[in-house]
Amino acid sequence: MNSVPPHLRSDAVKVAQHRTSSRPEMPQRHLGYTSGLAGQGFTLIELLVVIAIIAILAAMLLPALSKAKDKARHTSCINNLKQVSLAFLSYVGDYKDTFPGAAARQPTLPVDEDWIYWNGDDTRLPVGSPRTDIQNGAIVPYLARFNTNLFRCPSDKDVLTRQSIDGLMAYPFSYTANSSYVNGENRGITSLYPGDPGFGPDLHFKSAMVRNPAAKLMLVEEHTFRSLPDDGRWTPTGKDPKTIGLAHPPPYGAVDSFLSNRHSGKGTVTLADGHAEIVTPRFGSAPQHYDCLY
Repeated sequence: MNSVPPHLRSDAVKVAQHRTSSRPEMPQRHLGYTSGLAGQGFTLIELLVVIAIIAILAAMLLPALSKAKDKARHTSCINNLKQVSLAFLSYVGDYKDTFPGAAARQPTLPVDEDWIYWNGDDTRLPVGSPRTDIQNGAIVPYLARFNTNLFRCPSDKDVLTRQSIDGLMAYPFSYTANSSYVNGENRGITSLYPGDPGFGPDLHFKSAMVRNPAAKLMLVEEHTFRSLPDDGRWTPTGKDPKTIGLAHPPPYGAVDSFLSNRHSGKGTVTLADGHAEIVTPRFGSAPQHYDCLY
């Protein structure tokens, strides 16, 4: 076997060492920022600029989000009233064209025909009476069951803090039924049942009596004021919505009622033909809308 001459071996080693030392050095790689950037941070001015930008964006987006939430709550309110109105009209169809009772507070007694059994804890009711259970309300069979949220507008923030009158129970819902009684005549839309012959006769109200149903109020989102709404009955008087006083002779006396304005100055109502509308409070002060015989 031939060996490399010594003088040639030393030359080969020198050439190899030269090639190795002449190779360019490869940059060191990192799993992230390079060492030059890793040590850098935001200055105080840069942080303030970022915070200012975030604040501006938040100021622009929050009103839009708030409006979106309000619109969603209003949509829910409209759907609530539509469902309750459908049950209301279904009752009419099954009970010889007659509207349910007004569910008034006093002086009349709670009766089985009341459209909503909101006052089941009325002490005048017999112990164990089916009338004490809100699930037995006249229109509940057409809703499958009574759902509290269905009878409340999501925007009605006063519903849980409604003040009671003279220690009597408060009305914990947002929707009430149009009920006009003038000079001994029931002008709709609810029937009026005193529950006691001493108060007077039953005053039925039938859907065939309603003139121009598409313009007549049936269920409304009532204006909230202290203890109002105070029962299931909405009692218009034709007065300006800014005034509040007494109206209607006995036995169906009541405080004036107005339409709500919680949805951008308007409230939700349903008319006697079942359709829903968004109207101003003044709509409820016009006899062509609240007086079903007008």
